[in-house]
Amino acid sequence: MYLKLYSLSKSILFFFLIISNSLLVTGQSNDTLNILIIGGHPDDADLCAGGSAIKWAKLGHNVKFLSLTNGDAGHHEQGGGALAKRRRAEAQESARRLGIAAYEVLDFHDGELLPSLDVRLEVIRQIRSWKADLVILPRPNDYHPDHRNTGLVVQDAAYMVIVPNVASDTPPLDKNPVFMYCQDRFQKPTPFEPHISVDIGDVFAQKVHGLDAHVSQFYEWLPWTMGRLEEVPGDPVVRKQWLAEWRQREPNTQVKENLMSWYGQDKGPEIRQAEAFELCEYGSQPTAERYQELFPMLQRPSQITTRRIHETIKVDGRLDEKVYRDIQRLELWNSLTGKAVNDEAYRTFVYIFHNTEFLYLAFDCRDQDIWAEFTERDQHLWKEEVVEVFIDTDEDHQNYFEIEVSPTNVLFDSYIVDPGNIDLVETPKFDFKQIRHAVNLDGTVKNRKDQDKRWTVEIAIPLKELVEPKEMVRSTHWKINFYRINRDQSDFKYFALRPTFGSFHKPGYFAKLTFEE
Repeated sequence: MYLKLYSLSKSILFFFLIISNSLLVTGQSNDTLNILIIGGHPDDADLCAGGSAIKWAKLGHNVKFLSLTNGDAGHHEQGGGALAKRRRAEAQESARRLGIAAYEVLDFHDGELLPSLDVRLEVIRQIRSWKADLVILPRPNDYHPDHRNTGLVVQDAAYMVIVPNVASDTPPLDKNPVFMYCQDRFQKPTPFEPHISVDIGDVFAQKVHGLDAHVSQFYEWLPWTMGRLEEVPGDPVVRKQWLAEWRQREPNTQVKENLMSWYGQDKGPEIRQAEAFELCEYGSQPTAERYQELFPMLQRPSQITTRRIHETIKVDGRLDEKVYRDIQRLELWNSLTGKAVNDEAYRTFVYIFHNTEFLYLAFDCRDQDIWAEFTERDQHLWKEEVVEVFIDTDEDHQNYFEIEVSPTNVLFDSYIVDPGNIDLVETPKFDFKQIRHAVNLDGTVKNRKDQDKRWTVEIAIPLKELVEPKEMVRSTHWKINFYRINRDQSDFKYFALRPTFGSFHKPGYFAKLTFEE
C-alpha cells in the first residue's frame, strides 16, 4: 500500500524533482573539466602530469599542455628556429600519443624567460581562453630559471584571471581556477608537500610513449648533459625500454603516505608509479568534494556488480559462509573527505550478492566502542551507530529505498520520494514484509568504557519487494550506496562506498549496480 502511495507522490512531485535533480548533477564530476598544465619547455608538462593527463582525457575531460618557451636552446648541436620547429613537432606528436586535446608552444626564447608583464598577460589570456578549472604549474624554486620563472609568472596571473581590466581583450573568468604545483625534489625554502597523488601505473607505458616523441630531449640533449649519451640504444624499441627504466620513480615517503590516504592501505603500498600535486595558496581553495571533482580518477567505484549465488544464506550476522571468502569485498571511505580510512580499528567492508529470491548485503565494521540504545523499528537510528544502504531501482534517481540496521539489530526501512525534503513521519511507514537481518557482536553494545573489536551485519532483502525479478535482470538503472555512522570519540564519523561530502541523500553520487545472471 505504501509503495503505491509513494508512487503517486512521486508523480505529483515530478516537476519539482526535475529541478532538484538538475541541482544535484551540476555539482558533480560528470561535468567536463578543462585542465591546463603549464611548463617552461616543450616536454615539462609531459614529465609533470603526463599520466594524469591520460586519465583525464580517457574520462572525457579537456586537457591542454602549454609551454611558455619554444625550446630553441635545449640541444647541444642544434638551436634557433630549426630546433624550435623540431620541438613543436615533437610536442604535437606527444599530444597525439597521450590523447590530449591540445599542446601549444609559445614563442618566448628558451633560457630567457622572465616573469615580465608581457609574459604574464599572455598566461592570463591562455588560462581564460581555456576556461581552466585546474591549472598545474612548477613551483618557483628549481634548478632551471625558466622553470622558476614559469612558476612565478603563473602565480602572478592566478588572481588576475578574474580582473576584467587586465588583459581586457580576453573575457575574464567568473571564478579563479584551482592552481596546483608539480612535484619536485627541491628542499629550500620548503620541500614539496603532496596533497593529491595519482596512481599512473596502468598508464605509465603510454606516458613513456608520449615522452618518446621528444626525441631531441630524452635521447639526445638530456643524456648529453648528464654524460650518458653513449648509453642511449640505437634501436627505437630498445631505447623506449631504456627510457622507461630511466623515468621510473619510486614514490618517496611523503607521496607514499599520501597515496595511502587516497587509495587505502591495501592498494596504496603497491603503487610504484605516481604523480603528485601540491595545492597553491593562490586561486580557489578546493573543498574535499571539489578535489574529487577535479581528480575523478580518485573517486570510488562508479559501478559494482552483485555476484549470483545458487544457495540460500543463513542470515545470522556471522559472515562465515564460503561466499564471503570467494567474492570481493568493498571498503567504505570517509564520506566527508573522500579519503581512505587507514586506521585498522575503524575500517569497514561491505559484501553484496544475490540469488533468485534475495539481495544479500553484509557489513564488517571494525569498532572500538560499539554503541546503540534504540530498541524499536523505525526509530531514528542515524542518531546512534548504524549501517545503511540506499537502493534506487528506477530511472528517477530521486526515489530510493533506505535500510538501516543498528548494532542491536534494530531495523529502519523507508521509501524516500524527495531527498531534499524528507518527510520523517511518512517515509518510515513503508515496511519490507519479508526482510531478514541479523547482527553479530565482538564486544558489548552499551558499555562505553571497555574496548570492543567489531560488529557484523547481514541483510537479506526480498527482490520481489524491490521490483519484479524479470525487471531486475533487465534493468540498467539501479543505483546503490553503502554508509556507516560511528559515534565514538574518534575522527572517523561518516563512511561511504561513494563519498557524498555531507548529506547522504545525494542519489546522483550512488554507484551503478549490475546483476550477474
